[in-house]
Amino acid sequence: MKREIPTRTRDELLPSYDAFVDEIDKNGITPELLYKIIRRHKANSLYNKGLWDRYTAIQNGVPIFDREPRYEEAKPINNKINNDFFGEIVDFKVGYFAGVPFAYGYSSTEEAEEVTGGKEATDRATKAVTDFVTR
Repeated sequence: MKREIPTRTRDELLPSYDAFVDEIDKNGITPELLYKIIRRHKANSLYNKGLWDRYTAIQNGVPIFDREPRYEEAKPINNKINNDFFGEIVDFKVGYFAGVPFAYGYSSTEEAEEVTGGKEATDRATKAVTDFVTR
């Protein structure tokens, strides 16, 4: 069963509860009012549930898991690995601002000299990278 995550309308994304606040101020919280608030939030809740299923890599939550391979192979590809790119970005920023800056450098191996055009070209490239980091 393929489950698609629908796109949200603006009202589903951020439903307005202003009328409910006025009602609560006037009459307090009643079971009927609480039921109306839950119904208003249902579309947002279902959408967020779909996102959570995708994030936790639940079988029906990730669309790529339902894809049929185009060819038969001896060892199928494991496409179920999640990579936390947002976490990498946060780790990079926290590390940088906490005093562990990202390091830049230029290789000074024979292969680098061959590709760059000799020892002098490698030295110029190293100096350019060092100047960039210093600035």
